[in-house]
Amino acid sequence: MMIWRVLVGADIVSVRFDYTRGAPPQLAIVTATPYGERDEFRSDNLWDFRVMRHIGILGVDGQAILDGYYALRHA
Repeated sequence: MMIWRVLVGADIVSVRFDYTRGAPPQLAIVTATPYGERDEFRSDNLWDFRVMRHIGILGVDGQAILDGYYALRHA
């Protein structure tokens, strides 16, 4: 659901990832639409961290921001 929200125009406004070996991980991603609707997506499944490799980084006003979702293409 988080990926769909980003694909239709929501911004990633926050990412929190807590990992300690042997303990359940915590991943929380907050998105916001241009209309101010915010959603938080949480997971305690370490495999869900793989979504981060598809999120792009963009430079805006001299600062890096997380922007977009770019899935790998398979031929």
